[in-house]
Parts: sequence; structure tokens; C-alpha cells
Amino acid sequence: MISFELKVEAATLRIPFVLEKIALCPYQTVGRRPPEKTGLAGQLSSRYASQEEGINMESIFPEPIMTLPEADIPLNGVKAFLSQAEHHQVIFMEFEEDIDLPEHSHCAQVGIVIRGRIDMLFSDELRTYKQGDVYYIPAGVKHSGKIYAGYADITFFDEPNRYKQK
Repeated sequence: MISFELKVEAATLRIPFVLEKIALCPYQTVGRRPPEKTGLAGQLSSRYASQEEGINMESIFPEPIMTLPEADIPLNGVKAFLSQAEHHQVIFMEFEEDIDLPEHSHCAQVGIVIRGRIDMLFSDELRTYKQGDVYYIPAGVKHSGKIYAGYADITFFDEPNRYKQK
């Protein structure tokens, strides 16, 4: 078991995952959620309703993240907080409604799914990522997808200007 730790001021967000594969192709899964729901995964499962039970949109992120500047993301039903660095961005996102993502590409992206589900299409291959999964998309790889209501993630973009502040 490997734990990813993100420290923001006094809050620590731990996301456990088991290392499954090294990203050798553009859309391989880097990590998979453990079979048992322990730690944060178990807490989230009991705290937040599944899509079938209805969405509880109480924010998953602690106050230090919610005080970051909001990111200006041109999608309906998304709340996103931006951590800006000189050479990259980290976005903390929550979605209140289903979103269809048109095909696009950009610099490298790494996402850690905190809650919910996202389907991504790479060429002709559909990949589904759920709570605890980590995905990697290399720079320039075209992809599209669907984000389902209730989805939340932490996404790293290997570029400093992917999104602007609201």
C-alpha cells in the first residue's frame, strides 16, 4: 500500500492506492484503489452518497483548499480551486452535474480521483476511473470523456497557464 499525501497548511489529505502499473502508454492507470474501503476511501464512502442514492455536494475539500482562488473553468456545474506554481497548476475540482468533455489535448495531466467516476476516451479505448484511481495523460494526447455528477479530483497540469483565476 502506498499513500499519496497532499499537505495544505494544517490539513493533510491522504489518498491510499496500490501501485498497479507504471504509465508506459498514454492512458494507463498508474494506481488502483484498494479492494477494501479503509482510511479516506472508507470515510468518503460513508460520508458521501453514491450517484444512485443522490449527490451530496458538501465539499470534500478542507477550508485551506476552499480559500484558494477559484479557477475559471468553462464548464457548467464545476467548482474548482487553483494552486498556482511557476511551472504548473494543481486544480481541486468538484462537479455538481454530468459534463461531456469534447476531444482536446494539452500538456501532461495527472489526476487523482477522490470521489465519483470519469470515463475517458483515448482513440478507440474507453477507460473508467473511480475513487482512488490515478491516471496520467502525456502531453499532446487527444482525449474526450464524460464526468459524472458528484465527481471530485485533484489534477496536476504540467503547464502554468492551463486555467486562469476567476
